[in-house]
Amino acid sequence: MSKRSAGPRPRVAIDLHSLDSIYQGSRTYCLEIFSRLIRRIPEIDFILLVDTNAWDPLNVQTFSAPHVTIVHMPHTNSIRRLAVQIPALVKQHRIDLLHTQYISPLTLSARTAVTMHDVLFEDYPQYFGRFMRLRSKALYRISALRADLLFSVSDYSRQAIASHYRIPIQKIGMTPNGVDRNHFFPGRDGQSEVDQLGLASGSYLLTVGRLEPRKNHIGLLKAFARLPEPRPRLVIVGQQDFGFEHIYAAVETLSLQQDTLFIQSADASLLAALYRHARLFVYPTFAEGFGIPVLEAMASGVPVITSNTTSLPEIAGTAARIVDPTGPDKILHAIQAVLHDPHLSARMVQDGLAQAERFSWDASAATLEASYRAYFGLTGPS
Repeated sequence: MSKRSAGPRPRVAIDLHSLDSIYQGSRTYCLEIFSRLIRRIPEIDFILLVDTNAWDPLNVQTFSAPHVTIVHMPHTNSIRRLAVQIPALVKQHRIDLLHTQYISPLTLSARTAVTMHDVLFEDYPQYFGRFMRLRSKALYRISALRADLLFSVSDYSRQAIASHYRIPIQKIGMTPNGVDRNHFFPGRDGQSEVDQLGLASGSYLLTVGRLEPRKNHIGLLKAFARLPEPRPRLVIVGQQDFGFEHIYAAVETLSLQQDTLFIQSADASLLAALYRHARLFVYPTFAEGFGIPVLEAMASGVPVITSNTTSLPEIAGTAARIVDPTGPDKILHAIQAVLHDPHLSARMVQDGLAQAERFSWDASAATLEASYRAYFGLTGPS
């Protein structure tokens, strides 16, 4: 791996526009891993590209350090950001290396590092719009092939990137997602927040994910509707994305209005409380590059049911009940098995806590640090 530095102190820009966008895995990744990384390498000057007008004040505190400069990059569409904003800021601030998520600008005066969380559009095109597929097929390939540093978050995604873009797999670093155990943990904390929603602790099923077809809410609703009454409530946490109308329509068709609760906006405290007090977490998504909610639920001491597809068996290990997401009956049978067997449920909780311990933001930040140090020819931390 070649060393690229224009001066005695390398200058690295990190595109953090995702921190003011919709809640998703890449947003969590950027917040958790880069806040740790900058503290691990004081020998590098970091320039963070963000829309400061939309930034949470806590982010300013989280990312502030003597060797960090926060640069205002107004929110705009992805085309303008990649073609105009970032190249101009990279040139203005004399950047040596730019780190982005998924894709990098086509024209740039700096070298690039890219974290490519997944290439699901390659194998599951039915869940993505035509424009997004065509755009991604071109830009992901170019970004991956020319990146000086390339990372992914799961072995499934790493293998897919290597296969689709013919990149030697050893050139793709692994920086898996983790879980913040100071935030997601078992116990009684946050019960008042759950009570305010009319939910009793341990009385509801939970799923977390954007309202879009790939997350398979409709399959979950069909399974849930077949549970005999009185059934626990189903709490669905997720922001509306494309196709969300079909999910609400399914609730109407299945007459589940009284049994379901949609929460579009859950802050960090409420989300952690909802995990912690759930009876069961169900995540029958069709395809994921990682699947952070599985880890968050396990770390919260909740039994998990998830899919047998893509990265999910890798993340869940043997701690979760794994099902075919295409079969509502199979989802139903898994739910019933856990609800009706307290010994199984208790074992899944303990196994889940142990599985979550295998994933650490600190460990992934250390991997990223080692790659940066090798790239710039920096010695280890003093």
